[in-house]
Amino acid sequence: MRKTVMAVALMQGLMMVSGLAQAAALQVSPTTVVFGQAGKSERVWLTASGDRPVTGQLRLYQWEQRDGKDVLTPSREVIPSPPVMTVPAGETQLLRLVSKVPAGPKEKALRLIVDELPEAGAAVPQGGVQFLLKYSIPVFIPPAGGALARPAPGKLPDGVTFTLRQTGKESLLVADNARNAHIRLAGLEYVTNAGNVQVLRPGLLGYVLAGGHQQWSVKTPAGPGYFRARVNDDTTPASLLSWSR
Repeated sequence: MRKTVMAVALMQGLMMVSGLAQAAALQVSPTTVVFGQAGKSERVWLTASGDRPVTGQLRLYQWEQRDGKDVLTPSREVIPSPPVMTVPAGETQLLRLVSKVPAGPKEKALRLIVDELPEAGAAVPQGGVQFLLKYSIPVFIPPAGGALARPAPGKLPDGVTFTLRQTGKESLLVADNARNAHIRLAGLEYVTNAGNVQVLRPGLLGYVLAGGHQQWSVKTPAGPGYFRARVNDDTTPASLLSWSR
């Protein structure tokens, strides 16, 4: 029996999957697309790094956050050109994302979804698995006049607040972003007043979009201290929230 499995690469991580399959190695770069202040198009590259050609289908979705959840809606504000591309084995090809809308008072957030399509007539061993890749790439159109000023290293941006909602052994770390551009959080830790560091999420935690609200389940701290994480490209963690039982 031939089986097809879709492996998903979410956020900024590009997750390559191997196994019993004959899978084309589809790669997408960059992992985040940010339009220039006056730019109407941006470039994206697809690479077929395996020994077979690979076909990718591209779609754009408006990206919103409602009730702490990401919501994707098909969008025509940014158009992929071309929407379907076949890349010969071992080669890289260029496509463009073309913006059809002017910049607004706050940053526009979208997601570029790139699906690897099954190769027509590709032979898969009986009982084997064909892995197909799916990429979800953040796309941002900056606000008119640019984003608000960046904070000093290790400081939380103005307009971003965090609260902790206790629900027993698990709690919700809630973020609200009143700024006109997104923030990206990574390396979430809890530091006790005694200086002990508990790593909660070592990699990417997620995004809080402009004017957005997001939340994450975390283990309720055992003692007083504070949460910290790296914000955007800052390598110095910023204190998010102090907490005591």
